[in-house]
Amino acid sequence: MAVAFVAATANAVNSTTLPLTWPAVSSGHVALLGWSGLSTAVWTPPAGWTLLDAVTADSGNHASRVYWRPCDGSESGTITLTHDTLNKQSAVLIVWSGVDTATPIDAYAVRDENTAGTSHASPSASATMAGVVAVAMVSERVTDSTPSYTAPAGYTIRAQPTPIGLGGSVSLAMADLLTGTGGATTVTPGAWTGTVSTANVLTWTILLRPLVVVAGASPVPSAARRLRPLLVR
Repeated sequence: MAVAFVAATANAVNSTTLPLTWPAVSSGHVALLGWSGLSTAVWTPPAGWTLLDAVTADSGNHASRVYWRPCDGSESGTITLTHDTLNKQSAVLIVWSGVDTATPIDAYAVRDENTAGTSHASPSASATMAGVVAVAMVSERVTDSTPSYTAPAGYTIRAQPTPIGLGGSVSLAMADLLTGTGGATTVTPGAWTGTVSTANVLTWTILLRPLVVVAGASPVPSAARRLRPLLVR
């Protein structure tokens, strides 16, 4: 079953709470939630979501998290993300169909930028099967952060809130490439391009597993396996 984009939502605030409105979803869809903000804050995770990883950058008091959730069709209303202290934070929520609901993440990697510039490389992640779809995310925390990132070549930005400006501004964008891999291979999205020269950037590569369909049977989720995350510095 081919993976397809369904819907997205995003928000950026200067507050202790960040509300995200659920888009219309159906049972069998899978959602990713990216959330970035002040690393020294206490983060209260959203109920009903599984944390993929929480990464703190080497500079800029910058942290970024990704959560995932298989949808059952009851999702509606507002998701509230909470920090214990007022700060600028941003979040994106993307929904796809055709993703394995039991084990949606095939592999992922995170890169902590160490050189100031406007171009930020994406990390490599290794797919274990054919049909895997790549998701790329960039997170930046710096004064008057990038208002509009350019995605890696071939990728489509699905969500990118306008960041709140001035000090501690947080930019966040998530994009995908729906052309699935031809087999087990290494996936390296291109670089993200911003408008602010900074090293306070984290980039993510997340590979979504397709739902396997057996002829004459219902879609079969892939067997669960242990993820082996990679953090590149």
